[in-house]
Amino acid sequence: MVDLKTNVKYLIVRIYFLFVLFLYTYSRGVNTGVLYARRAIILFFISAIMYLLYYFEIKKYKIFKKMEAFDIIVICLIGYIMFSTVLYPRSLVTNLNISIMTSLMYLVIKVFQYEANKKGLDIVLNKYKFVFDTFILFIFLSTIVACLYEFWGIKLFDIPDTFRFKRAQSWFNNSTVYGINIVIAMSFVYNKYKENKNKVFIPLLVWFGYWLLMAGGRTGVIVLVVGIMINLILRYRKKIIFISIPILLLILGAYQYLYNHLMSNFLIFRRFEQGGLGSRDVKFFEVRELWNKQSLINQLFGSGTNFLRDEFSYSAHSGFLKLFFDNGLVFLVIYAIFVLIVCANYIILIRKVKDKKVENFLITGLSLVVMFFVAETMIIITMSAIYDFALLMLISGFPFIYRKSISLNSG
Repeated sequence: MVDLKTNVKYLIVRIYFLFVLFLYTYSRGVNTGVLYARRAIILFFISAIMYLLYYFEIKKYKIFKKMEAFDIIVICLIGYIMFSTVLYPRSLVTNLNISIMTSLMYLVIKVFQYEANKKGLDIVLNKYKFVFDTFILFIFLSTIVACLYEFWGIKLFDIPDTFRFKRAQSWFNNSTVYGINIVIAMSFVYNKYKENKNKVFIPLLVWFGYWLLMAGGRTGVIVLVVGIMINLILRYRKKIIFISIPILLLILGAYQYLYNHLMSNFLIFRRFEQGGLGSRDVKFFEVRELWNKQSLINQLFGSGTNFLRDEFSYSAHSGFLKLFFDNGLVFLVIYAIFVLIVCANYIILIRKVKDKKVENFLITGLSLVVMFFVAETMIIITMSAIYDFALLMLISGFPFIYRKSISLNSG
């Protein structure tokens, strides 16, 4: 009876998360903005607050006994965002949402940290796996919707008309963002494959890979390559040359053999053939020139949310540039330190950990953090899409959760 109650509880939570993710990403137009994000934000905040209240009020967890580098840099990040709101009142709504979300996810990480210390790491790992599995299911459902629409013209609900763009995006607002989310799901699937050694996950990886190509975004493919390289380097180390060279030759051979088919059926290959970064290089120099003309105050502390969109008829097309321009050089330094601290702790733990299951999880976590950061430089993906940044925050917190729960010197 207990197991049945637990399964029902997890099913309800999973459906709730799927619904929130759907609202975040759903749009009835192409590149028209996420239409239902505000409703998703409210639902996300409510669920996180309810979870935290349960532990703070009922369990009476004491989670702030000791502050470390991760705690300090996250607090600086939140504090700076709120400070930016004082400077630029028009950023209030955006910065308030980001601050609340970051604060809530930070508190969730602290609760996980306490749980891992008191009850064991497996409890927290299972919660992470629950999040991973939910995200995999979410993306899998999106590919089913895309498949029905792309090949049979069947609409389960009102979704963007992308036939003239030749790029699948399911119900997502943007096909490139859709591709990046597919890559994130592929990382979660590969993590499950490495842990379970079950070949059933290989067809799922191939299926997701197909829809990544159908999405047509170069950013997703580049991010996937970065993730693959990190996994090869960390998982195989001394064997990397013997493994990577045959894989590279196989990919190049398959590409040459299937060249005509790939060019005629996948827009992504025609876009790579054309070269360039989608005018991102041009936009970078335009943004840099505009930034050089600003006052020292604006250079250091930014110009407020969406200032670039007011200056140009298009966005900077890069989350990195947007964060740099909207929030200033000081913010960028804080954000870079946050990423470096997280990556450094992941690498230290990967080198020292003995448990293969945890090592696999750590490698997946590190690759995801780097992949998120690379995606950030090419498209607005994290802070502007709050569910992505919530996921990044949760993944970033794992090495600090693990450090609190298990001594590295233990066998």
